[in-house]
Amino acid sequence: MFLLKNINYKYFLLFIFSFYISSYHQCFAQDERQLLKIITSTKNDSLKADALSSLGYILREEKNDQAILYGLKAKEISEKLNNNYLKESAYRTLGVCYDFNDDFTSSILFFRKAIASSKAINDVAFLANIYHDLAITYRYKNLLDSSVFYNLKALEIRKQLPSKEDLAMSYNGLGLVYRRMNDWDNAIETFNKANHLYEQLKDEDNVCNVMMNLALTYRNKKDYTKAVDYYQKAAPIALKLNDKKRHTVIKLNAGLLLNDVKRYNESYEIFNSLIDDKEFKSNEEYPLVVLGLGIAAVGIQKYEQAVSVLTDASKMKYKKSPLEFSGAVNQYLSDAYIGINNYNLALKYYKDYRVIADSQYTESNTKNVNELSTKYKTKEKEQEIILLNKDNQLKGLSIKEKQQSLLLSQLQNKQNEQSISLLNKEGELKDLSIKEKQQSLLLSNANLTQQQQQVTILNKENSLKDLQIKEKKRTILFNTLGLIFISVIAIGVLYLYRNKQKTSKQLEEKNTIISHSLKEKEVMLKEIHHRVKNNLQVISSLLNLQSKNISDEKALQALNEGRNRVKTMALIHQNLYRDDNLMGIDLQEYIEKLTQGLFASYNIQPNKITLKTNIEKLELDVDTVIPLGLILNELISNALKYAFEGRDAGILQVDLITQNNKLLLRVKDNGVGIPKDKDLSKSASMGYKLIQSFLQKLNATMNIESDNGTNIELLINKYKLV
Repeated sequence: MFLLKNINYKYFLLFIFSFYISSYHQCFAQDERQLLKIITSTKNDSLKADALSSLGYILREEKNDQAILYGLKAKEISEKLNNNYLKESAYRTLGVCYDFNDDFTSSILFFRKAIASSKAINDVAFLANIYHDLAITYRYKNLLDSSVFYNLKALEIRKQLPSKEDLAMSYNGLGLVYRRMNDWDNAIETFNKANHLYEQLKDEDNVCNVMMNLALTYRNKKDYTKAVDYYQKAAPIALKLNDKKRHTVIKLNAGLLLNDVKRYNESYEIFNSLIDDKEFKSNEEYPLVVLGLGIAAVGIQKYEQAVSVLTDASKMKYKKSPLEFSGAVNQYLSDAYIGINNYNLALKYYKDYRVIADSQYTESNTKNVNELSTKYKTKEKEQEIILLNKDNQLKGLSIKEKQQSLLLSQLQNKQNEQSISLLNKEGELKDLSIKEKQQSLLLSNANLTQQQQQVTILNKENSLKDLQIKEKKRTILFNTLGLIFISVIAIGVLYLYRNKQKTSKQLEEKNTIISHSLKEKEVMLKEIHHRVKNNLQVISSLLNLQSKNISDEKALQALNEGRNRVKTMALIHQNLYRDDNLMGIDLQEYIEKLTQGLFASYNIQPNKITLKTNIEKLELDVDTVIPLGLILNELISNALKYAFEGRDAGILQVDLITQNNKLLLRVKDNGVGIPKDKDLSKSASMGYKLIQSFLQKLNATMNIESDNGTNIELLINKYKLV
């Protein structure tokens, strides 16, 4: 507690001034822009230093490098002013920032400077905060004895102060260290003290956190009944706080705990509810959900499902403890394969599990050795820090020694650079001598090769002379035989020419007959398409007349849907009749006419639904177009009827493109989407049955997504281009 009689008048004035600064700082602690405005506008160095410390503390996580710069500037000003209130704040900011930057040595150094400044002005509340920060730093570095020491020092001070919130924070921090030390009883005692204080403060957020800490502690202690009890107490608080993420984590831990006590039916229900949680799938804890479901499935003897789920888990990575996670996956995969009598795979996964377990044991031993080494080195560093603080009191001598050591290191660096340069030059000389030897060897080889080539050339010249004599004799013989052969060929060509003239006349006559026959068939085929189109239009008209005499809305709707299907087929035959190509349909033109007709049929206003298309220039065979057109008719009709109910406007997208030698048909809207409780696979509607039938004919697959509207994609494997 701050006592006026223990300080002189100078420090009292500093306290009053610092109190004014602290009050001013509290107004802007959470406002980065206001702090920056103070830093850039004020001429008061004290205010600037305090604002710099506060801004550095605020930015310690998101902009760590910038926060360190602010802290260093605050340190410079506060040391220049020799104001311990400003120095303790600047040092604490730097200690926290370097801790976040994993610079353990610098962090401890500045925390100790902050402690010295706080003690100099007897600022016990601030001193408790620094002890608490130091305890957290040592806990993160796994130096647990030091963490307990500084937690107890912070706790000793905070018991004398009025803030229950700070006291509860110290109890909770101490409990975390005890739990990591496997001192379960002390951890439970301190967590309960923190919980009691948070309940008095009605701080439900921290009550929930402490209960989760207690649950995990009891679980580590293997007191599973109490662990379940605390998870069950924490879950409704998280729901009340509308903290879905924390509620999900509580359910996950409860499920893992139920697996531990072999209450597999209960854990199976929990993991089944979490496995499809889209928001939690991106969480780093999600692999534990998959593993937990696999373990529960083995426990209730659903071995086939366990194999499937655990195989998925084997493809995942759990960052916190990858070896332990992988070992558990292999262990329970082995159990699952035993359950389905596949002993070969069971043995394989059991061997993998044993390999991982052995490596975990080795890693654990290595980790223990490293922890002991770290503790030893840390004590050495702490001693070095104490020595450095003492050395700082010998200012002139220390500076000269540092300058001399710096000059000495620079000279050593230059000597090293010169030696490296000499070594490089020696290497270059060696390389040059080697290259010269290689070049002389290449020259001797080249001379030898040249001599061999000369001998070869002489031999070839002699052979060439012999060949020239033989060639003259052959030339005379070939000339004689050539004249005879040319005479025979001339007679044969003349004979073939006359036969070709006769054959050409016969082919022309046959081509004329075939061309005439083809034209007649084209006329007949056009006439057939024309008549089919007319007949389909007559059927459409009859259905239209019939609909005028029907008052039942369902029957009337069924007639209209049937009439649209007839129009879809009539449009195909109409295009075939008009175009020169009688075997195929231009998809771009056909789909545009089809969608326009459906918009007109359902009286869709142009400003209500916007149609967007992306149709590739394709000509498909009639056998492909008919089922494709009828499927399009059903999908677009459904979108126009149901997708935009209760909406003033919307967008309908129709795409047809080729993709990896397949056709991709997509009908997408931004409407209300398909209700989650509606299962299309159980639909008995005529439209759905037609689509399923034509999907089989086209050897196609259909995928339906309902997120911000409906997106239906058909991947068609069987289609025929013209």
